[in-house]
Amino acid sequence: MKKALAVVLLAVIAISSLSFVVASANASGPANRGWGWKAGSWMRKGAAIPFQRSWVRLNGIVEMWGTQEVNGSLSVNARTVYSDEVTHETAFATAIWSNTTNTRQRGNFSYSFYVARLVDANVTALNLENVDFFVNGTWNVFNVTMQQTIIKSGDLESGYTVDRQTKTAIDPIANKAYGELNVTDNWTKFVLSIEGVDELNGVVTRAGMRQMIFNKFKVSEDGTDKVCRTDLTVLAGIYGARPGWGSYDSNMDFNCDYKIDITDLTTVASNVEA
Repeated sequence: MKKALAVVLLAVIAISSLSFVVASANASGPANRGWGWKAGSWMRKGAAIPFQRSWVRLNGIVEMWGTQEVNGSLSVNARTVYSDEVTHETAFATAIWSNTTNTRQRGNFSYSFYVARLVDANVTALNLENVDFFVNGTWNVFNVTMQQTIIKSGDLESGYTVDRQTKTAIDPIANKAYGELNVTDNWTKFVLSIEGVDELNGVVTRAGMRQMIFNKFKVSEDGTDKVCRTDLTVLAGIYGARPGWGSYDSNMDFNCDYKIDITDLTTVASNVEA
């Protein structure tokens, strides 16, 4: 397994050296300019209009779903721009949780979990009516089931070949439903309320706020924003992970297909800085 990961890592590094770009563009690319990259002012009709930009990055653990104890995670990357006339909001938020205690097995196996994704942010705010951080907007909620089937072919004399097939079924629970995320108690607790879905409660494990955009492709904790080979090593260490199967982290699942695979590795590789 370690050898396979090493091969994948070397392949990804080779791809990055060729400046291969996948669907997720560089966080500092032209498409993201004007979304909190630098603080200062913007021009409107030839006049400079001052404003404040705040980026918030937050991670948490989902502990309760209604009255049920669950296991899950919350990740948020949001920004609010205030000007004298215009307010723009952009936010990315995902919650993944499960009310099953199943663990991955060697043979045929099925695992079910729930996903809530913020579709469109309406308001993102700091220190709003005794709430440390607030986001509202529309959310999609799904029930996802992953099923692993083992298919064995061959015979005892010639040897068996084992093929593991994984199928994913996605059932909608709520479509563009209104929801609110409230972070309270000095950035230690959160509540996610979505219409038609039981309330999610949990604790905040990490929260940061600053004027510059957080680099979404930075997955290691080395104190910098520069994406480097250390980030590739971290990602390779959980290669193949899925929710409930291994050390899956939604912050590293850049194409949101509920698995850490070659697409995620090449996405980080394409953003490695010299």
